[in-house]
Amino acid sequence: GNKLSYFEHPEASHSKAVTVRDVSALFESNLFLFLSSNCCKTLYFSPEAEQALPTTLATNGALAQRLRDFVGRGNRLVFNGAGPSTSTFLNRYYGTHLAAASHPPSSGFAKHESFFFAGDHGSPSQVPEPFDALPAKLPRSTPGLSAVRTSSMPDATAVVYNDFPREPTTSPAFVIHFCQATPRGPAAARVAVDAHQCHALAAQGRCTCGEIVYAG
Repeated sequence: GNKLSYFEHPEASHSKAVTVRDVSALFESNLFLFLSSNCCKTLYFSPEAEQALPTTLATNGALAQRLRDFVGRGNRLVFNGAGPSTSTFLNRYYGTHLAAASHPPSSGFAKHESFFFAGDHGSPSQVPEPFDALPAKLPRSTPGLSAVRTSSMPDATAVVYNDFPREPTTSPAFVIHFCQATPRGPAAARVAVDAHQCHALAAQGRCTCGEIVYAG
């Protein structure tokens, strides 16, 4: 079927490949406006979309806020085949500081469990259930694998695979928890907050989190 058959937008291109115009048109659509106001959906980007992610939207504009609202209201973004363009997109619109690995990907990526509070195994696991079926170690040869330094990831990020004890430690698969709080006052815009801050505000009904899945 049509690659964008789930919505109609005059700015969508008619090429077979996904383009920046297509992705921008999605973010501008009434469908995405509805999705960014509700929970709980998953928006999946295939490897072909890596080069189609827009990076020229105003960071303080309505569309960028809509992107943040989508995740902050408890939805999930999944980037399969993520790479440098995905990192640039997330750094620009979600305020992250993801940095690419400074060395070629190693063959030592192993899976481990991540918890909401680092070092506290009594806190809930952050790793989504679909990752449970993945192998304990990644194949030695994984062409096109793109890893990110774990030291550049936000707090409370669930690292699914890493190459520890190699330094700097990197990961090709991780889950960012992006949270938004509702300030007091009428019509106040939702603002991004640290996942640990949200844990306290959630008890007041003023904070929710979604997930950004990076699978490089």
